[in-house]
Formats: sequence, structure tokens, C-alpha cells
Amino acid sequence: MILKFIKSDKSPNFDVVFIDEAQDLSLMQWDMAKTIWNKTEDSFIAGDDDQAIFRWAGADVDSFIAQKGLMMPLQQSHRIPAKVHNVAMGIINKIRNRIDKTWKPKVHEGSLSRYDEFEQIDMSNGEWLVLARTKYMLNDLEESLYRDGRYYVNKFKRTKEKELHYAAQDWENLRKGQPLAYKEVERIYSYMKDNTDKNKLKGMLKDSSYNIDTLKKDYGLKVDTPWFEAFDDAPSRDVNYLRKMRKNGEKLNEPPRITLSTIHGAKGGESQNVVLLTDLSENTMKAYERNADDENRLFYVGATRTKEHLHIISPKQEYKGYKL
Repeated sequence: MILKFIKSDKSPNFDVVFIDEAQDLSLMQWDMAKTIWNKTEDSFIAGDDDQAIFRWAGADVDSFIAQKGLMMPLQQSHRIPAKVHNVAMGIINKIRNRIDKTWKPKVHEGSLSRYDEFEQIDMSNGEWLVLARTKYMLNDLEESLYRDGRYYVNKFKRTKEKELHYAAQDWENLRKGQPLAYKEVERIYSYMKDNTDKNKLKGMLKDSSYNIDTLKKDYGLKVDTPWFEAFDDAPSRDVNYLRKMRKNGEKLNEPPRITLSTIHGAKGGESQNVVLLTDLSENTMKAYERNADDENRLFYVGATRTKEHLHIISPKQEYKGYKL
């Protein structure tokens, strides 16, 4: 479609065109952009070559760097504190082909910490973004958070615990005398096996509400024990995790306060606390040795997601890690 558009020469005439995130355009997309701005009075190209991390997907940062025109750099960061700025500039100054630019951090100093192991970080409070170079590296981190009962989400996996939490909450409300709607009862029954007769759900009216006495009398419910005993068909591992989270005071009615992501997946995001793993896979290490610029840009993006505190974890094997 892009090629047909370029060849057709049917771009409308615009007064002004804005092209955002231009460092991520492919060669073909640059041709498309030129087709548009050739018929435009004013064109504004916004982007940051230091954040060009999608070369593997076809992005051509060299075309961005080569553009001519009036430069209007943004020189003040409203996110990044001074200590993190120092780390970020140490990374970005390694890049050989880039547009030279200066920018100032927030007046606030912020914090920088270094660790040998992920488990050394106290994540009992606050907002966190945990970043790894490659997706599989998140698995061990996820297991650690699960084991400790921390409220997290992995951007690449679907979480089941929230449904269990809502069902448990509904069940405890039911035990206190609050009637539930059919959908809420249905969700509760989905976590029960021997403690209810699911066939009796068929006799319930979907637009009615039901209290615990009615469910026990007419609709197959056999128990009124606490949720972690009543839900005899819920995976025990998930039950234990949910109980640990509640004991830790995690606010399960709010979004998870810890997010696990790759650096690529977090571009555009930010957090008070950013944890940055510096481990590299064998393939990434080889690519790093061939062309360091791409990895330098990537870890620059990772470090600059930080609003307050950057936590850097040393690689497990020094020869297979990013030097930060």
C-alpha cells in the first residue's frame, strides 16, 4: 500500500505536516513522508536519534540523522533526575553516529543504586518498571516476585490472579450477607468442584441476585467457609500467591505496581523506580560486538525511563553483559 501511494502521486496538499517518532521510520516510510511533505508548506519532523532502537524492525536512523532544516532541540527534561542523567550521558556519548545535543535534567538529584542480584532490591513499596534486554530473562524475576507475593504484571503474559481475587472478594461479601448477581455467582462456582453442584446454575435467573442461604438451599452450594478453603478447584499455587499479596498489603483493586518488560516494550513508558538488568544473551553479545551503537541506544532508553531511582543489576557473567 505504501509503494502504491508513493507511485500514485496522490498525496493531498497540506498546510502543515507533523511526523512524530521519525527515528523509527523505515526507508520506504521515509519515501512516503517525502511524498507528503513535497506538497506541504511547512513540515515538522520530531524524533530522537538517541532513542532509535528498532533497526531490527527496519527503522533507518541514518535517514533521520541526515535530514536538513532548522533544528529546534528540547533542552530540558521534566522526568530525569541528575544522577540518572549522568548515567544516561555516559551511555549515549559512546555512540559514534549521532546528532550532537545537550539537555538538562531536573533540578532534583534522584538516586542510583547497584546490585549483584535482583533479590537484593526491596520492592515492598512504590511503583516499579523492571527491564530486561530479552524476554526470557524476565522469567526468573517473575518467579521471585511470585514467590514473595508482590503485585506485578508481565507485559507478555496474561494474568489470572485478578479474576481469582475478584471471586474471593465476592465470596467474602456473600458470607457477610451481601447478595450477588448471577455473573458473580458463576465466577465463584468456577473455582469450586466438590463444594457445589454446578448443574444447578442452569436454574438461576441471570438478572436476579442471590444470598448465601438461597444458594445453599436451592442452587447447589455446600459450604460457607473462607474463600481459600471453599475454592477447592482453584490452583493451590495461585491461592497461596493471592494470600501472600493480601498479607503484604498489596492493593489488588488498583493496577499492578510492578511491571516486567523488555526495554523495547517499555519505550515511551516511565516509572518512579526503574530496575535495569544488564545481562545479554549470546546472540545479543555477538551483535553488540559487531555494532555497539544499537545496544548503547537501547540501554540509554532503558535508563531514561526513570523518574526518581535507577536500580542497576550487574550481569551474572561479566563477559556476557552490558557495561554500565
